This record gives sequence, structure tokens and C-alpha cells, in this order.
Amino acid sequence: MAIIRQGTFGAENRSVTRLDTIGGASPPTIASVAKSGAYGYQHTGGAFGRSFTAAAARSVCALRQGGVKALGRLPIVTVAIGFAPLCIMWEPEFGRLQLMAGFEESDTAYRYPIAPVSDALFIASPAAWKIAGIAVKIAEVDGHVSFYLNGQKLLTWTGDTRIYRANDTELLDTITGVYWFGDEWNVTHSDEYWPMGEWGAGTYVDDLVIESLTEGDIVDAEPPYRALLWAPVTANGSITQWTRVNADTNAAAVADGLPDDGDSYVTTGEAGKKDEYLIAAPSLAGYLPEVVTVIARGKRATTAEAQDVQLLVTAGGEQEAAPAQELDADWNEIEATFRAKPVTAAPWDGAAIGALRIGIQSE
Repeated sequence: MAIIRQGTFGAENRSVTRLDTIGGASPPTIASVAKSGAYGYQHTGGAFGRSFTAAAARSVCALRQGGVKALGRLPIVTVAIGFAPLCIMWEPEFGRLQLMAGFEESDTAYRYPIAPVSDALFIASPAAWKIAGIAVKIAEVDGHVSFYLNGQKLLTWTGDTRIYRANDTELLDTITGVYWFGDEWNVTHSDEYWPMGEWGAGTYVDDLVIESLTEGDIVDAEPPYRALLWAPVTANGSITQWTRVNADTNAAAVADGLPDDGDSYVTTGEAGKKDEYLIAAPSLAGYLPEVVTVIARGKRATTAEAQDVQLLVTAGGEQEAAPAQELDADWNEIEATFRAKPVTAAPWDGAAIGALRIGIQSE
């Protein structure tokens, strides 16, 4: 598969290191309300998502909107195209959802390439969780921008989906990030429109996934929603070759309920060293396992040069290593998604999840 997972964001691991925020509170508040699990990200003014570069992307999440604190236009999701915003806007005063796609050529007026639609589905149960998704291909030919809510395609724009920056004549075609919620301050690049809206207090997002796509995977379809079930490390696996610091076991060093940065960790400066860990298998009652994503928080063992690591999964006696990723010089999180069981490429199942081991290997 050429689908690249840019970010998997569920508040259950209570880490916001990989979340890029625009405006408002940073990091976002983590509240004990969630679509699945125990926690969700509470909107407090900032838009949160991930920065990356791609020609096509898709994102899906569970969202719960708490109405309006101040009337005005409110971005549900924003796709950044250079410095120009492409937004699905909620306009509660007019009872509609609107697609805003950059600016008119050589102007600061926002462009609305398609007609708005009713917001009836969006506000029908403002206290309930809804599944929202966006699929985007920015291109001169066969481009598309489609917004989905609870399985329905509410807005779609097809054809030449390139957009202009304010007061510019150059068409932009590269996605530079996807961000959910936020206030209009977060996405406005001109002062043409006032007043700006503000979300109500009961607005949350959870189980947020952002992916970039390559040509063979690009379809104008609802992005697949997957409830994110979190499984922390519980014990050492069969191999522990990294050095533990300030912990009794390697597993204890990496099993922080809250990331403690330099207080306890495992480290190595040598290539070819491997650690394996057992996990607390999540309850799959009512769920069908589809993918396994391993997330690791770490930094280079040395700041003198780059250091690469591979994330691992082992199931059914078979192991698979994800492509090597470079660690930052400071604490950050990396992830790798395994879309099938190792080697066999068979779909994940409950037995494999129950016996799953995860790990890391230095390059």
C-alpha cells in the first residue's frame, strides 16, 4: 500500500507531541469524554492536525460539536494549501455548510466554488458524536474535495481544484497540512470578513487519522473510520538489547502513562540493537481489528548525527519491521502502521492482537 499514515491522534495516550496546532491553546485540553476509550481532545480555540506535503490526502475523525459561543463562520476542517486555506465552514446564522477554497484571483475575497448545503445533519444532535471525513486531491484535472458526515457526502467540488493565495495569480496544488476545528482566526488570511465565530464549550474531537495518498490510492470516497483502541506496554518481550535508564525493566522505562521525557527511557548508540515488549491487549468486544499502529516517543541517543530506528510487530511467530525513520534531536513521536499480519499479509484478528508484541530496532 502506498497510503502514508501522517498521524494517529487519540487522546487516550495523553500525548500531544505529534499534534500540530494553529492558534488557541497549545497543547489542547484533554477531557474525559471520548468516542471510544476514556479521553477526547477538547477544543479551546486552536485547530489541531498535522503538517505534511502531498498532492492528495484524506482524514477522518469522531467529532462532537457543542454549538456556538459567538456567531460567525466556524471551520470544521481546514486543508492548508501553501498559505491559502481550503475550509469546510459552518455558518450557523444561515443554517448552512460552505466550502471556502482560497481567494479569487488577484483579490482578497474568498472563493466559494460550489453552492452551500443545509447544516441539518450537522446540528441535528449537537451532543452526539458524528463521524466526519474529508477526501482531497489538488490537481488541474480530476481533482476533488469532498466532505462526509455520518456516511453522507455533503459537499463535493470536482475538476480543477487548485487555489489562489490572497492577491496572487499563481495557482497552488500542494497540500501542506490538515487541521480540525479551530476558530476562523486560525485560517483567515485576509480581513475581509467579520465577525468571526467561536465554538461552544462542549466541542471535542477523537480518533483522528490523517493520511496522504499516492496516485494508485486516490479515490473520491469517504475515508475509512477506525475506532482507536490503545494498548500500553506491560512487560519485556524475549529480546531486550537497549539500555534502560531509571527503571527496573525496559518495559517499565517505556510504559509511561504520561510521557516523562528524560526521567525514564531506553537508549542505544549502536546499530542493530532490538527491544521487544508485550502489550495489554485491548478489549475487542464489538470491534474488528483492521490495522496495528505502533507509536514510540523518543530522541536521538546522540545529537552529533542522525539516528534511524525501525518499529516492529511480531504475531504468529512472524516479525515485520517498518521502514526506518529518523529520530529527532529532541523528544518527539514517530509511528508506523501495519495493515496486515507480518509476512503472511493475512488480515488482523483477535488472536493475533491478543498475542501481539511490539518493538524497536536501531539502524
